[in-house]
Formats: sequence, structure tokens, C-alpha cells
Amino acid sequence: MDTHDIECLLEATCYPHPVSDFKLRETHISWVILTGDFAYKIKKPVDYGFVNFSRLSDRHFFCKREVELNRQFTKDIYLDVVGVIQTADGFQIANLNIDGELQETEGKLIDYAIRMIQFDDNQQLDHLASRGELTTNMCIQTARMLARIHQSLSPLYPKPGELGSPERLKDAVAEDFDLIFRSPHTPEHAEQLKQLEKYWNALFQNHLKAFNARIKEGFVHDGHGDTHLGNIVLIDDDPVLFDCIEFNDNFRVMDCMGEIGFLAMDIESKGLMKQSNALLNEYLEQTGDYSGLYVLNLFRIHYALVRAKINLVKCDPNAPGYTNQPDFLTYQSYIALADSYCQERRHQKPALLIMHGLSGAGKSTVASAIASTMGGIRIRSDVERKRLFGLGCNDPSDKKIYTSQASDMTFSRLTTLAELVLEQGFTCIIDATFLHEARRKPLQTLAQRLNVPCVIVSCELETETMTQRLIEREKRGDDVSEATVEIMQQQALHQEPLTPAEKAHAIVVSTDNGIPGNLQQLIAAKIDNRGD
Repeated sequence: MDTHDIECLLEATCYPHPVSDFKLRETHISWVILTGDFAYKIKKPVDYGFVNFSRLSDRHFFCKREVELNRQFTKDIYLDVVGVIQTADGFQIANLNIDGELQETEGKLIDYAIRMIQFDDNQQLDHLASRGELTTNMCIQTARMLARIHQSLSPLYPKPGELGSPERLKDAVAEDFDLIFRSPHTPEHAEQLKQLEKYWNALFQNHLKAFNARIKEGFVHDGHGDTHLGNIVLIDDDPVLFDCIEFNDNFRVMDCMGEIGFLAMDIESKGLMKQSNALLNEYLEQTGDYSGLYVLNLFRIHYALVRAKINLVKCDPNAPGYTNQPDFLTYQSYIALADSYCQERRHQKPALLIMHGLSGAGKSTVASAIASTMGGIRIRSDVERKRLFGLGCNDPSDKKIYTSQASDMTFSRLTTLAELVLEQGFTCIIDATFLHEARRKPLQTLAQRLNVPCVIVSCELETETMTQRLIEREKRGDDVSEATVEIMQQQALHQEPLTPAEKAHAIVVSTDNGIPGNLQQLIAAKIDNRGD
């Protein structure tokens, strides 16, 4: 089909159902016709090398493949594959039988279409972001959705050079740079690109062992492959992932952190750093995949380069004002974003923040705020304790996970995870009560060994308010913490005060009136004055 044929399909008589309104959406490989209740996606007869829809049989195969793959992510949107037929009265949409053949219908089959439930595209996350309406809570819900999907997929174990292997990623990035270098650049920009390529290759080599370890641990999946904001939509306030890549397995089979890196990069390209941080923290908390931080920046840089390349090829290097073309300016913005991930690791020294205080004092709220403003990673003892016993964040537990041995295991895990996070250049916020010096000491020793600043954030609150918070939280039953008023009272009786040495690098936060507006400045002052 061509553009003229598609225009002929913008008639209500072509469809076996009422049509309220027509809208046409177009990409470089497909047309989507919106009819009101249903949407019809028709693949263009194109061959770009990485995607080949030139033959009718190819388009039929990939229509079926798209429906099959997307039903893993959203069972309610992708309905079936239908035929586009030509009759004496014009084009018609016709049902197919189980073998993909026309049912008893007069007319010639000329193409295929995917029939989908139509949704409100104003609720796509990219549109929400452009209107300034993408919230941190939406990103948290999206992270939970992606975590559920990734945990439901079967792991793949690629050998070197196979789909999903680090070698495939390296080849893809090399192709990105090769295409970008072919275009004209100023000497300064060419040098920036050379340094970016050098940095990515060094980072890849440094983390190749981690990549291969993640393959053995089952983190490579046949996933979605295109997890940007435009492929996620809110339906009844729930994020739904759609439009996975069906035409090229190489784009879809990857380390699951690649899909998080792609989405995080896309959010950050809009300047929405707090939303991206919320996405990453919630995903890590839901999955426990903190080792994914080893490869996160590799993927963020890769997908920023992909976006840069796409915009660069739209430019005409022979046109006047080449470097002022909108597509070239967008290209430069993605190169700058990729470069920022390098600068982030080169120049941003991480810090270790240890939360401190009784249950109900507001530690988790403060820890979340710190992570958001400092771009840090929050690790919660309540979550990791449950994870050690095979429980999800909100699963109920029993007394066995609160024994002395279980607590030793939990705090040991917190220290291990803190080291991993800090070594990858992220500020780490450890969210636990830390009411005993023996629990705090290993983390302070870790900070000294890694030569990173360590700040204790001690949260205080009136006992009456803490009591009320704990009662309300227990009634809701929606919090990972299972601390009760009785537990808080026992904590108050047996807590050990901070030592004089600890007080020297601690700040006290009263949460009676929420989070102090100068919290970040207080932390920064302690970091700047640590005396080394």
C-alpha cells in the first residue's frame, strides 16, 4: 500500500464497525489509522536493511509476530491481524481465519493490518512529559510494571557474539560512532566524540566481566527492545507498555538493565532528573538488581548515541546553516547527554549517607528526598531483609526474619550493596534504624576504605506523632515496614546514642513539619567539612 491507498481507508464504509473520527499517525515504517474504538496499524512496504517489510508475506509474518510479542506486555490492546482487501466498492477491512486466510469475502487481499484497542494517546508518557505532567509517582508505577515484566521473562544465556551478548552491544555502539564520524564536525566537536568513544570503550572493558557474570545470573531476556516514553501509556492510571520491536531480534534481546537505561536516558533527555531517579530506585528496590548499576551507564550512553544518530541522518550537510538545523541541534543535545554520563563518573564523587532514628520518625521519606535531590541510590533494610527470605516488598512475614542472625545477614547485605553502589559512582543512602554503634561501624569503615564522605542523617520526631504514624501505617497495610508502636517503644529503651566521633559527621533532622528546605545544604556542608 502507499499513501494514496491509506487515504482511501479514511472512510467509515471501509470498516465493519462504527467510526467516530479518523486520525492518521505515521512513522518511517508504518501507518496507524485511529477510528474511535479501534486502531489499525499497517506496515509500510519498505526495506531499510535493519527492517524489511517489502514483501506481502513479510508484512503478514511481522504483523502476527507483533501481536504475539506484545501480548506478553499488554493482553488487552492487541486484538488480531486482519486483511485489507480491494473490492468493486473500494477498500475493506476483513477478518481472517485461523490460518490467516480470508474468510468468505469477495475481494482481493492486498495487505494486512494489526487491529488494536484504541487508547488516548494524550496519556502517553512522552506527551505527559512534554506538558510537564510526568510525575515521580508515574515513574515509580512504571518501574514496578517493568520489574514485573522482567521477572516474568525466561532468561537467556548467550555465548560470546550471540544475541544479547556484550559483543553485540559493542558492535552496535561501534556502528553508531562510525556513522556519526562520517558527518562533518568542527575540530572541537570531533575531539569530544573521540573522547566519548574512548570513554565508552574503556568502561566496556572494565565491566566486561560483570556483563558476562550477569549472563550467567540470568539477566538477559528476550524483552521489549524499545522502552522509551512514547511506548508507555496510562490506561486507567496504570502504565502499559506497547509497540515492542518485532522486526529485529537484535534490538530486543539484551540485559534487562538495557531497557531501564533506555527509559532513564529518555526521561533525562527531557531534563526530568528526579523522575528518572525515582524510576531507577524503584526498579532496583523491586528487583534487587543492584549489580545492574555496573552496566547502566553503558546502556544510557548507547541509547543517547542512537537518538543522536537518528537526528543526525535527518540533516542535510550541504544545506546552508547545517549546524543550525533543528535536527542537528537535537543531535548535539543527545551527544551532550551521552557526554554527561561520562563527566558524571569522572568528576562526581559519591557519598555514603546513613539514616538513623526510631521507626516512624520519617527516615524513609527523608532518604527518598535525599536520593531524589542528590541523584543517589536508596537501599532499605526492610526490603533487603525480606528479600533474603524470598519475600517481596509488601509480602507479610513472620518472626523468623527478625532473629539476631537474620539481622546480622541483613546488615551485612546492606554493607555489601553500599560498596557496589559507591564503586559505581552513585551516592548511596542506607535506610535503616541504625540504633546501635555496632551496626553503624561497618558502613563508616567502608566509607573510610573507599575514601568517600560519610554523613549520618538522624531523624527525630515527637513520640506522640510517631505513635500515630505507626498506627495509621499498620491500618493501611501498604508499607514494607512492619514496625509497630510496641517495637518503636522497645527501640527507644535500648538505642545507643551517637558517639562524639559520629556526631561530628551527623546532622539532626526534625520531621515534625516535613522535610527541611535546607536539607541538601546541611548534607553538603558536612561533606565539604569532613576534614580530609
